[in-house]
This record gives sequence, C-alpha cells and structure tokens, in this order.
Amino acid sequence: MKGSASLRLLGLILAVGVFILIGQDLSWLHTSYIDVKAALLVFVMPWLVLMIFRKDRISFRLLFSRMKETREVSNEQLVTEMLGLTDQIARGGIRGDLIKLAESHGDSYMRYAAGLFNSKFETEELSSLLSQRMQREDEAWQGLNLVFGFLAKMAPYFGMLATVIGMIHLLENMQDFNNISSSMALALQGTLYGLVSFTMVFSPIQKWVSGFREATFKRNSMVAQWFLLLSAQRDPALIRANLEVESVSLRKE
Repeated sequence: MKGSASLRLLGLILAVGVFILIGQDLSWLHTSYIDVKAALLVFVMPWLVLMIFRKDRISFRLLFSRMKETREVSNEQLVTEMLGLTDQIARGGIRGDLIKLAESHGDSYMRYAAGLFNSKFETEELSSLLSQRMQREDEAWQGLNLVFGFLAKMAPYFGMLATVIGMIHLLENMQDFNNISSSMALALQGTLYGLVSFTMVFSPIQKWVSGFREATFKRNSMVAQWFLLLSAQRDPALIRANLEVESVSLRKE
C-alpha cells in the first residue's frame, strides 16, 4: 500500500509538471511534424492518470515473463513434450522426468503443476490448487487488459484537450503571428495524435493482450488437465487422445 501511494504521488507530481510545460513556450522543441505539447498530453498523460487513480499493481512482469516463456517453449514444443512423456507412461513411468520438469522447465505453470504432482496431492486437491493458480494469473491478465483499455479510451480525450488548448492559445494570440503556427500545431496534432494513439497503439495492444490472455489460459488448462489425468492414473491412450484434442485449439492461437 505504501508503494502504491508513492506511485500515485509521483504520477500526480509528473502530471502537474506536464501541465506546467504545456503552459511554456516549447516551440524550440518541435518541428512542423512533431508538437511536443500534443505528444505529452496524448501519449504521456494517460499513463500518469493511470498511476494516480489505479490502486492495484500492474503486472507487466507477468506479460514479459510469459512472452519469454512462450518464445523458449512454444505451444508445439510443449505438446510434443507432453505426448512423449505420455508414451513413456506405458513403458514404465516418468517419475524422474517429472522431477526435472518441476525444477527446470521453461514454462512456469508446468513447473508449478509438476511440483504439486510430485508432492503426491490427491486428485481433488491437485485440481483445486491448479485452478486457483490459473484464476490468479487470469485475474492479472484481466488487469492488464483493463489498463490498455483505459489508455485506449483516454488518449483521444487528451487529444481533444490538446485541440481545445491549442485553439484557446490561437484565439488569445490572433495579433501575434509568431504564436499562431505553434497554437495551430498543438490544436491539429492533438486531434491527430489522439486518433493515432487509439487506432494504431493502445487499441491494437489491448486486442493483442486479450488474445494472448486467452491463449495462455488454454495452455494452462491443457497442462492442468494432463496432470489431473496422470494423478487419476487414467489409461495412457486416453491421456494421449485427450491431449491431442486439447492441443488442436491451442495450435490455432
């Protein structure tokens, strides 16, 4: 809580600093192609507002770690590995391989599930623990999705704010031709940046995060189901068939 309060205070201080900068003459910082004031309002201010008003921590670490894990162990590699281990069951067991999975596998959920399986929990207890872990991770993904949804909504509003501020400056300095161009740039580029940020930055990121969240949930579900079937000592042929069915939708992601 203390860290969250400090982050909100920092966001408030930076937001005030941005508004102070907007009131200054920054014509030396921009060209005819880039207006610094409009860029600050559209691309920086939504993040600062998020820092001020969001109380929960944003799990960017989860996003980057999961992206890294997916690169190191792709869905196809994970399915192939689990199919190979399933085939070993019929030939005598995979206890040693599961210990290695719990210690050094590239997928964090696989390590967690293998560790629980090696601890010899009952199937019902194992199912409950795996479901709780999936739920916690999915809630973190939901938080990320809401963050980028918030940014996608706020950026156009700050673009409109930049347009209004630019028009006010323009009307205030109609007799000062030196300020007309900078005020007009702020007004027009504010609208432009707001549209660009929504259509080409935050909205596509939100859509990608939502898709990655669904793919991760399916991946975790497949791993959890595989370990539950192992825990219930089901027939290896049934385990393999179930794994192949679940992997079909995962390969489409």
